[in-house]
Amino acid sequence: RRAVVRTSKAVRPLASMAPGSARPSNSARHTSSRPASAARWSATLSGATVATYRTLEERAAAETDGWHVAIVPPQGPLPEIAFADNVDTLDPSARAAVLTSIWAAQRWNVPMLAVPGLPVGEPPARPNLTQRRAMTVAALLATQGIRAAPAPGGGQRFSLSIGDAQ
Repeated sequence: RRAVVRTSKAVRPLASMAPGSARPSNSARHTSSRPASAARWSATLSGATVATYRTLEERAAAETDGWHVAIVPPQGPLPEIAFADNVDTLDPSARAAVLTSIWAAQRWNVPMLAVPGLPVGEPPARPNLTQRRAMTVAALLATQGIRAAPAPGGGQRFSLSIGDAQ
């Protein structure tokens, strides 16, 4: 499994990516009206999580003005989402875990994530705490264009997974 680094810049003239470099070089000019892009395979980082790759992408993007940087991490487990006791709202840490899961799904071109505890079909009139938590996560997924699929489990701590179309 390898990570892919994709970069693009929509400004002309455009520098290309130097081989093996994360920074643009001026060795080539882009003359097409289409945005330029470059993709590089990168070795998988031992022990790196999806959150690690997201952080690396943010740092690379901050260092490459005018370029769009996207790192496609190897598929792996998504971060754990932890709710506080008896609460169905996302605190900053839980929200970050959901947003990292969304980021990974977008990089993997996955349109749906499975949400443990999400009710099948219409939500019940009086959802229990597990269902409310799942519906909170599903609502955040929807704001970013990711569909939510019901999955067994749920509770105070859970991770999303790649969903199956139903």
